[in-house]
Amino acid sequence: MPISRIKTDGIQDDAITSAKIGDTNVATADIANSSVTTAKIADDAVTGAKIENNPTIAGNATVAGDLTVDTSTLKVDSSNNRVGVGTASPTSDLHVSGGAGAHVAIQSSAGSHWRLGDAVGSSNGIFVVRDHTNSANRIQILADGKTQIAQGVTFGSDTAAANTLDDYDEGTWTPTFSSGISSPVYSIQTGRYTKVGRAVYVESDIRVTGGSVTSAHVYMGGLPFTVSSAAPYSKLDMIYQGGFHNISYPSVWLCIAGTTTAAFYRNTDGGAILGNQITSSFTNATIRIGGWYIT
Repeated sequence: MPISRIKTDGIQDDAITSAKIGDTNVATADIANSSVTTAKIADDAVTGAKIENNPTIAGNATVAGDLTVDTSTLKVDSSNNRVGVGTASPTSDLHVSGGAGAHVAIQSSAGSHWRLGDAVGSSNGIFVVRDHTNSANRIQILADGKTQIAQGVTFGSDTAAANTLDDYDEGTWTPTFSSGISSPVYSIQTGRYTKVGRAVYVESDIRVTGGSVTSAHVYMGGLPFTVSSAAPYSKLDMIYQGGFHNISYPSVWLCIAGTTTAAFYRNTDGGAILGNQITSSFTNATIRIGGWYIT
């Protein structure tokens, strides 16, 4: 009758050597649970070829040295206490490396999904905070250091859309006389602006060397943004004038709601100033106007 079981207390120490056991004769079913401890296994005795594919570790696993998964898919650098994803040589505590569009995803069980990293699908040096749930970039830091915030900025705990700072712009515009002066000829016709939110500051410098006055209300057009259609309305001030008019009463330029035009008015009674009331002819007539208005 063949022997089916030998108790360990019936075997002399060191009686069974590896030379006494044929290759592949010991299967996992032949080894009692917890019977083989690390003290029983010589260093480097168990190679990768002796471990089954996709093994399951039921308890905890401790790795004393580096951990490498698929060369660079995951690397734990135990010497420097660093973790690399996509790199075998992490240079930071957590180092994520990849091709164009490399990013880190943060997704909650509630459904929100954010991504931090390179601009999606490109390699242009732009760092993006992306709302992946709604397929929208919310914050972009450009390669030259500028920051773009898609929906603007609110301050403190305020979330109201009306209190959001969502625009800043600088540029130039071309002032023109659209009424009161017929066929004006300009030797200087420049303007510049700064826009912060809905507030626009404009400056203009106009020199008229020809044209004829009419009996129509004097209008200056070409403002860079449309004036708000809601009262109260904004005004622009006459900073300087030389040869443009010979009126003796105070005057002001009122911005016309819903247009890109300012109209010339008397400050004394609010009456319109007509072209034929300012001068009879133009010879290097200069006017400089500046002020704020609301879009």
